[in-house]
Amino acid sequence: MRGMDDNITPGLGLTKEEKLQSIFEKYSDMLKAKSQRWYFATGSKWDKRKIERFLKYFCIPMKLDDTVAFLDTTIFKSSKEGLLFTKEGIVVKEPLNKLYYLKYSKIKDAELVEEYNDAGYLTDSKIIIHLKDETERIVFDYYIRKHFFVDYINEVVKFLASYEPKHV
Repeated sequence: MRGMDDNITPGLGLTKEEKLQSIFEKYSDMLKAKSQRWYFATGSKWDKRKIERFLKYFCIPMKLDDTVAFLDTTIFKSSKEGLLFTKEGIVVKEPLNKLYYLKYSKIKDAELVEEYNDAGYLTDSKIIIHLKDETERIVFDYYIRKHFFVDYINEVVKFLASYEPKHV
């Protein structure tokens, strides 16, 4: 049961966290490549261990309760690379790159940029996250389905932009 001071999404009776969780659930099966597996914070003991291993390995000051799901993108499932979806953003650890955090409140939008050759064949595509400070971040995207990832980010950003906490 919700307390008197919980933030409720207007018209839906959902808290902000519940709405963000529902957006994630809407896209979760479509986001990952078929060979990949989600590890959910509310899932099995094994799922929770995978998330905790990722947090511990990179010394991320976050609790399991702050996370939603982890997509381990390593070949041997070592939890040393991947995407950690949290209630406030996405922690990304790409191969051979540094760890970074894309906080939803700092994202303006996301786009998929595709390049085609003269014959009309797709030669390259990349996900670009546009931040509110006018910088951009290109996301390593070999393990996610790009169109759905862009749609997910844009839906979350749109929700947060329209979200005005309402006290009951």
